[in-house]
Amino acid sequence: MLHNVIALYLRQSAREISRLGIGVHAARVLARLLGGPAERRQLLALETDIDTTSLSHTLRALESQKLITRARSEKDNRSVAVRLTPKGREVAAQCARIEAERERVLRNGVADEDLERFSEILARITSNLAEVPVASGAEAGKFAASGP
Repeated sequence: MLHNVIALYLRQSAREISRLGIGVHAARVLARLLGGPAERRQLLALETDIDTTSLSHTLRALESQKLITRARSEKDNRSVAVRLTPKGREVAAQCARIEAERERVLRNGVADEDLERFSEILARITSNLAEVPVASGAEAGKFAASGP
């Protein structure tokens, strides 16, 4: 059931975001950058839940669309600071409005106490999942090959 809700949410969000000429990963990055520049790619990947390879492609696309700039960090020459351009800030603000509307729709008709309890349940589920060991590539392949 949770999978169906998540899939529907992502499809609807992707449809709205695509009207801005970007994808979901790009929207996550732009939304994160509204809070300030990112100095480390690894941290940006963690904060946006995007793997580093996909993040590199996303950053390249955002830069070509002139939504972000990348420059060596003033604090650490090994790091590259990622910042929104004025155009990027405008698109990021639109992404934030889309997300706020999605959140409003999700909460519609749900009592605050129900939402609080649901949040507690999701926190517990997240904790449960965090405790599950992740299979290595070889082990995951054996599992996938064995099928249901």
